[in-house]
Amino acid sequence: MGRNEEENKRIAEMDCYLGLGLDWARISDETIASLATPENDVVGWFKYPHVNHQEQIELLLKDLEPYKDRISSVRSDATGADMITEYLELNSWLPMDKNSAFKFSLQSKANLYSEFEESLHREDELGFSYPADHPLAEQFEEQMTGLIREYKGTNGEYLSVHHPDEAGAKDDIPDSTALALSASKNSTYGDIIF
Repeated sequence: MGRNEEENKRIAEMDCYLGLGLDWARISDETIASLATPENDVVGWFKYPHVNHQEQIELLLKDLEPYKDRISSVRSDATGADMITEYLELNSWLPMDKNSAFKFSLQSKANLYSEFEESLHREDELGFSYPADHPLAEQFEEQMTGLIREYKGTNGEYLSVHHPDEAGAKDDIPDSTALALSASKNSTYGDIIF
């Protein structure tokens, strides 16, 4: 559910650690970073141009500097991007660990989106929310509503979520958001204590 400006301010000022989700670009996609709280609130999204990954990482770290002390866990799409995730681990201050590299497979993406969908359907304080006035909110909404959901596997046991097979269709922001929500849930830290 989209949040208003007052709610955005409250979320941004919450004393909690954040999860970072990274979906790295291929030629037709966009690199997207998402920040989320353990309460399923998206703090914000960042989009990076089609430049080399080292430049994208420099831009990312600059954008994340205000959140440096609050990011406690990272999920980085490592499907075909192992070297980018390794570079990020070795050349940044981000809290990378063995769980940071996330490889999309039928099973892993099913688990990721099952957790995301659970937060979408909650009607309590742990229900999913995002900043409706964010510059990327409209793209997020378009990509989310365009997603194809189908069940695959021998007995249809895996939820497969992906963009339509048509020109210009994307799922970068939803994938990054799902990764951020997963990172925030699997954080090794709790609330910030002052």
